[in-house]
Amino acid sequence: MTPPPQNANALYFSGGIGRIRILASILSEFTRVNRATFYKQAPHAAVLGWGLKPSADRARRHAAKHNLPYLSVEDGFLRSLGLGVEGFQPHSLIVDTCGIYYDATRPSDLEKLIIAADFCPTLLSRASKAIALLRHYRLSKYNHAPDRPTLPTTDKKRVLVVDQTFGDPSVSYGAATVATFIEMLDSALAENPDAEIVVKIHPDVIAGKKQGYLLEAARARHCRVLSDNINPWALFDRVDRVYVVTSQLGFEALLARLPVSCFGLPFYAGWGLTDDRQSCPRRAVSRTLEQLFAAAYLRYCRYANPYTLERCELEDTIALIADQKRQRDRLQGEWLGVGFSGWKRRFVGGFLGSEAPIRFQSNPALAIEQHRPNERLLGWSSRISTELEQCCAAKNIPLWRMEDGFIRSVGLGVDLIRPLSLVLDSQGIYYDSSGPSDLEQLLATHPFATDLLERASKVRQRLVELNLSKYNVGKLEQLDLPANQRIILIPGQVETDASIAKGSPVTKTNLALLQAV
Repeated sequence: MTPPPQNANALYFSGGIGRIRILASILSEFTRVNRATFYKQAPHAAVLGWGLKPSADRARRHAAKHNLPYLSVEDGFLRSLGLGVEGFQPHSLIVDTCGIYYDATRPSDLEKLIIAADFCPTLLSRASKAIALLRHYRLSKYNHAPDRPTLPTTDKKRVLVVDQTFGDPSVSYGAATVATFIEMLDSALAENPDAEIVVKIHPDVIAGKKQGYLLEAARARHCRVLSDNINPWALFDRVDRVYVVTSQLGFEALLARLPVSCFGLPFYAGWGLTDDRQSCPRRAVSRTLEQLFAAAYLRYCRYANPYTLERCELEDTIALIADQKRQRDRLQGEWLGVGFSGWKRRFVGGFLGSEAPIRFQSNPALAIEQHRPNERLLGWSSRISTELEQCCAAKNIPLWRMEDGFIRSVGLGVDLIRPLSLVLDSQGIYYDSSGPSDLEQLLATHPFATDLLERASKVRQRLVELNLSKYNVGKLEQLDLPANQRIILIPGQVETDASIAKGSPVTKTNLALLQAV
């Protein structure tokens, strides 16, 4: 599509598109993105619709009637932590000007990018590093499913056959039918006679909420049926080969270095990377995995932060979703907060996350009495008594501690300024040198990946540039200090602070510190 004229507007009809927070950020080439009810007051240069779904029929008809470009909008390949139906906003979108990636009946912007292969060494290097990051953090399109082994280990060869939900547009537009799925399953059985065949069924199909293609056929052929909601990487750990029709899971299997057989025509088929059972004459060239990834994830998808609404790159999105996944996996489950003041109760739950419900009890003794199995106790570190620690240890109750984070707020906690960061520790607390803490263990044992160290360096540099500290109070003034002389800073502390009691066994007062210096 040629660039829209200056001050051009885009039009959409679907209310769902209007609820996407990053829409305006993603479509930065347009001045405004308007709902159809306003189009008469605001002339527009293009029409948006959600891919090829029936809900976009009106948008396509409007575009054709007024001779306007129709732009297909879809979720990106790395979308979010959770599902859209559960309220999770997308971190990425696809905007296609001539088709959509799952429609093999005609070209799409993605297909054109792959054929052109206009990739400089820098872009291919980014692609290689990003693939490694997705492997390392085990990220998929959605990242809500548990990342735990579901299949037992075995010396026997194991083949994964992937079902899809009935009516998925990628099936019909990907040159597949009901018969295609049966052919795929029978081929997997015939081509791997000594292997265990595992058929992955959508959980909603087992529950009767949706239809699939393979459930009855898999049972009739005595295949292992797997319906658990599971991170795809946990499956890749336990299989040797993958069969798909058009599922994106097939491309993620390529990222995991597994051989993939395609019985439909997904975007990644036809480029020499997969065992293809159909052909697409337009895709007559071979491409490397890095080239395909660069086209799909770096050129085709657009990224924005759904919280700041700022455009960003794939690497930023990987870092953000990886952090969300790590914290969710660490904190999910039931909690019992003990001894929290009323104002702290208002924000503690938000730091634990939506999958970590918390209830509160002011009295520590009653908290121990009312504790439920599999529930973790959480207290503000400086208010946890030795008696509570000993009681939890005796009863084998997990006790976690919470404390202000290192970049806390603009203002002091004593003034009831809400914190922007908190620390949660399952072993102790960072300022208590008498025992271990999660921070101490991280520093001693964590394998710091290159991308994490690069992020740390950028954050440190940014903190220095912005003159940020823990509380960010007081005026920033230039001190009149003598030149050509050694200068020593002696920071004073509140002498009753828990960090002095727990972290300084010898020097306990500001005067003692000054005398020691």
